[in-house]
Amino acid sequence: MDDRQTQIRSGAGLEESRLNEDFIEFLKKWSTPVLWLIVIVGAAWWGLRYLKEQRITKRDNAFATLNEAVSGGNPSPSSLRTIAADYSGVGSVSELALLQTVDIYLAAAITGVEPGAEIDPLTGVPSNETDLLDGEQITSYLSQARDLSRGVIDSTAGVAGRELLNHQAWMRLGAAQEGLGSIEDAKASYGRAADAARGGGYPALAAVADARAAAAGSVTLGSLPSRDELASLPGEEQADLPTGLPAVTGNTGSAGDSEPGSDVGEEQLGDAPAAGADPEGETPPSAEDPETP
Repeated sequence: MDDRQTQIRSGAGLEESRLNEDFIEFLKKWSTPVLWLIVIVGAAWWGLRYLKEQRITKRDNAFATLNEAVSGGNPSPSSLRTIAADYSGVGSVSELALLQTVDIYLAAAITGVEPGAEIDPLTGVPSNETDLLDGEQITSYLSQARDLSRGVIDSTAGVAGRELLNHQAWMRLGAAQEGLGSIEDAKASYGRAADAARGGGYPALAAVADARAAAAGSVTLGSLPSRDELASLPGEEQADLPTGLPAVTGNTGSAGDSEPGSDVGEEQLGDAPAAGADPEGETPPSAEDPETP
């Protein structure tokens, strides 16, 4: 007899049928929840991927907006502060925009010129004298630079990978405090900048911060002189003379005593005989004198 026939058991078919029915009941009971679980997991994965792409796109747009604002070389502080507010928490765009704004305010305080003012290339002073800052305006810009620097410090303190931003904020805070006359506070800020640089692995920047702390108080700020206070440039006065006149050199006397450009001194002019006088010192008689021979 075939061995396969010996392996046939009584009721084996019924047992297999019962197993199939149990599997079908299992599918009926759990197929719908399993399908929903698969759908939920797939939707969550797609949602996370979408959010990640959106964050990347927003970050790219934020950096593009910042680069566009500063690419002209003369960014507006108000525009930079708007960018910092609109993209707060997007990468480091907000911190970078605020640091740029601080630099503009510090530069205005150092030069004594309103940010964005048009500078005369010949004189180096603003074309509009109203763009020159007074002491109160300089103090205002220094105060704003100090407050913005503190904001960047708060947002970067203790954050891994932002040690450099924290260092730069401390350096700018020290510069603002130094300009406001708070020398001891400035030294402390430079010290914190050195600590941040060392913590981030920037020993060269730490050395620069230490040097600034040692030299704190040696730099004074002031506004640029007005146009009337500036000394005349070489050749500037001669430019106002009428054309065609020879240049005047040497010591000259009054008009009519000598020709322009002569080297006759004042003493020689004083010793020279008057017009019509005899070289021997005698005055010739007048032609109207009847006694003249």
